[in-house]
Parts: sequence; C-alpha cells; structure tokens
Amino acid sequence: MRFSKARTIIWLFLFTALIAGGMACSGSSDDSATNPEPGNGIDWQTGQITKNSYEDSFPQIKGDYLVWQGHADGDWEIFLCDTATKGSPIFITHNDYDDISPQTDGNYVVWLGYSHSGGEIFVYDILSGETTRVTDDDNVDSPPQIANGVVVWTSHKVTDSVEPGEIMLYDIATGVTEQLTMDALDDSGPRISSEAVIWVQTDEELGATIFIHDLGTGTTVEAPQDFVWENSPQTDGNLTVLARYDYRDREIFLYDTGLKVYEQITDNDLDDRYPRISGNKIVWIRGEGKASEIFFAFSVPDE
Repeated sequence: MRFSKARTIIWLFLFTALIAGGMACSGSSDDSATNPEPGNGIDWQTGQITKNSYEDSFPQIKGDYLVWQGHADGDWEIFLCDTATKGSPIFITHNDYDDISPQTDGNYVVWLGYSHSGGEIFVYDILSGETTRVTDDDNVDSPPQIANGVVVWTSHKVTDSVEPGEIMLYDIATGVTEQLTMDALDDSGPRISSEAVIWVQTDEELGATIFIHDLGTGTTVEAPQDFVWENSPQTDGNLTVLARYDYRDREIFLYDTGLKVYEQITDNDLDDRYPRISGNKIVWIRGEGKASEIFFAFSVPDE
C-alpha cells in the first residue's frame, strides 16, 4: 500500500502525534468539573489524580492501571497508579535523566529513558515491581509501544550519521529481541495490538508502504489498499474519547459509534486534552505547563 509524498507526510504525522505530596490515585473530588446528565443508564464520575507544582503529561490507561510522565526533580519521571486499590502513585523511575512516553498493557509499563542521547527501552513489571533495561547500545530508539507483553520500537544505528530505522520486537516472557526488518529503507512508526504489528517503510522518494507483521504466524506482508488500523488508545469498543473546542476551551467528549451520539464529560474554564480510554475509565490532562494535572472519570450504572 503506497502513498504520495503529501499523504506520506500526513500519515507520518498521525503516527508521531505521539512524586510530590498531595497526590493520590483515589481521584479527589473535582469541583470545577460537572458530570453530564445521565444517559442510556450510564453516569460518569470525575476526579483529580494529581495535584502538584510540576507538569504532568501523556497519561495512558489500560484496565486498572494508569501511567504518565511528570517533570519532577528537574527531569521527566514515570508514575504508575492503581485505580482499583486507590493507593498512592508509584514513582517507577527516579534518576537524573528524562524518562518519557510511558505505555502500559495492564501488566507491564514501557518507556524511553534518555540515559544517553539515543535513549534506551525499559520495562517495569507491575506485579513484581522489577525494572528491566531492554536495550543497551548507542542506537537512537523511538518511544516503545506494548500489547500483551510484547514491545515494539524503531531503532536507528549511528555511524557517520543516523541510519534508516529498523523495527524491533521484544517478548517480555522469553526475553528475546527480534529484528523484524533488515533493509536499506527507513522503517518507522510501529504500532502493536495483540494480533499484529504495523509500520511504515519510506523510500528515497518519500513514498510510503505499510507492512503488517502477524504475531501468531510470524509472517510479514504489505498492507492491502483498504487497510485501516483500528487500534487506538482513544477508542475502546464503540466508545471514542476526544477533545472538542466549545468556543471557550477544549472539553472532553465521548462518542458512541453504535448510538451515534456525543456525551460531554467535562465542563470548565480550562483546556482538557489528550484523552485516553480503557473499558469504563477515561483519563486526560487539564491545564498547561506546571498547572497541568491528570484527571480521571469512570462510568457507573444509574440507580
């Protein structure tokens, strides 16, 4: 499946768009947000996860586990919160370099740690509390993605210059790293689900081809012309979360593709953005810079 130069730039843009006291995972009452009127037997309860003096950003949620990066102690660190037990957040990293772009599959957390200029891939086991350094080289690595204990990222070797990217796959259970691509073209932007990995291969004329790697069979094929990647951290089943401008600021909305209706989750005077959803739970960022905080909503049946 190939794209023109203009469509390639758009596609690659879409692929890229990619502890202090007082924080609690319990979700304290959020007086500035109002719950929408219950509809279809569902009510959304809203709470605030973080309340601190530094920037919180890029929340991700899977099942009960919420992760994000916070600019604490002079650099970015990774935080984990168990929304089921409502305990205090776990400071996964605490070092003197930036740790960014956390992702979780509900069992593990992965992120990119800049222990050197190229960065390295790390994995945190939520059950055991152990951290594993997956890569240890001078390559330039992209922020990792994870699904069902399998991690994927792009790795660029550095010689006289930064070489074209190759797609790397790491199985946490076996500890084995596999290189999915081996060519002179640039392979980048990998995404992963429980069934497959996809990425974009860009040639010298900036034409792009999408490839699909089947995790079950281990085979890789070029994507068909009508291929659509349906896995997104903003969608779960029929529900999609998004930030919409309401003529004052951005608010969080929920769209039900089955019913074809929108439901407003937030209503306040600050920007709400970067929403993510898993099951009946939604997370997002409110505010900018040091005033940014992580917020959380979960649905309960109407009584």
